[in-house]
Amino acid sequence: MRALILVSNISLIIFLAINNLHAQDISFRTAIVQEISGVPVFLFSEPLEPYKVVGRAEQNMEILLMDVANYTSITKKAKLMVDAARARQQKGKLGEFDAIYVDLELSRSLAIKFTSGLSLKARTTKVKNVSVFFLSKPLNEYEEVVRLPSKSGNYEENGLLQDKVKSMINRALRRVKTGDIPAFDGIIFNPDDLSATAIKFK
Repeated sequence: MRALILVSNISLIIFLAINNLHAQDISFRTAIVQEISGVPVFLFSEPLEPYKVVGRAEQNMEILLMDVANYTSITKKAKLMVDAARARQQKGKLGEFDAIYVDLELSRSLAIKFTSGLSLKARTTKVKNVSVFFLSKPLNEYEEVVRLPSKSGNYEENGLLQDKVKSMINRALRRVKTGDIPAFDGIIFNPDDLSATAIKFK
């Protein structure tokens, strides 16, 4: 009987520990997204509040394409995306929307309408267990670990934005393994020059 109680207590402790880690993970991934021309843009993140899809924000995905020879900041590309969505709305091709959600898996930008009021809260994408903050800032307190220049990612070649982000994270994690920089929980990207700051949550 005592053995059964001991096993039950251990199982409960493990269950609570797993739940605590899950809750902490969600908390560390929570962010406030940036508004571009008055419209929240969810990039490398997804809305926390319920929403419905109104339609495609734009027909192409220029925001994800990297053209080194004719580089345009992600902030400017996001503004162009918002402008395109508003133009489609004015032409009657798109209904009223609150925000734009960039679906990285399907490479599409969606105009969305929240079901219970506008919200800037988001859950960020994780790459190699690192929280990615792009056009967003962490909701939890953090401290800066190290600045990462844009050259620490593979930005000298054309390709997709998400590949460049993965490149920087992989290189930063290799530096952690060699002891060159301390361990970190997340990375905040500068959308203008693609430099970044590795952070550790408090």
